[in-house]
Amino acid sequence: MFTKEQFAAAAKAAANTYKAAGIGHTCRGDDAFSDTHIALAWNVYHGGIEAFQQLGDKFEGLLIGGLRDDEDLVSQGAGITKELKGAFLVMNEATHKYGGAILDTGNWSVLVNDSWLLAGMHQERAFYLASDRRRANLWDDRNNRIRVFTRELIGLNAFGYQFVQHNYPALGEVMTCRRQGETDVDFLAYQHEVAESETAHAWERLVREPTNA
Repeated sequence: MFTKEQFAAAAKAAANTYKAAGIGHTCRGDDAFSDTHIALAWNVYHGGIEAFQQLGDKFEGLLIGGLRDDEDLVSQGAGITKELKGAFLVMNEATHKYGGAILDTGNWSVLVNDSWLLAGMHQERAFYLASDRRRANLWDDRNNRIRVFTRELIGLNAFGYQFVQHNYPALGEVMTCRRQGETDVDFLAYQHEVAESETAHAWERLVREPTNA
């Protein structure tokens, strides 16, 4: 796990790599690697770690998947909806202790999203897939790039996680940590794996079209 100082150092070390990949800004267009936004990302990371430690085995895991609205539920299938957010609660930079299982923040950036994911990875928590792994959920045809959901799957798969079927098949897949000690990853290593996977199209191996598609 990162201390606050280690977190800031790791974020700053990765800043140029993220910016070169075009993912160095917040959803509002601000520099995601300014001291202010690194501090916000730290709050997300630290809040997640604190929640996991407080809840222990009562905390089952985090939810990852594509965001959905009422208009595309049929075309893209299951995903993270407002109903799901209400049921599982959300986590953001203001969360302390007992946070939710879904990231939801007005200061979103790839750095913030990665911070949330790394908090779960560093605690070797399970990640539940709210979306299935069909190609439309992993590749953005309009912008010709992988989706954030794909980024999450690549990172988890690269650092010690594997897909397993939920005990209740209708609830989909879970990614669980298979080897201890391999999830102590930093931003630079994570971005390296994602960039390599996207460039080599290795992410396509993650595609699993529904059997009834």
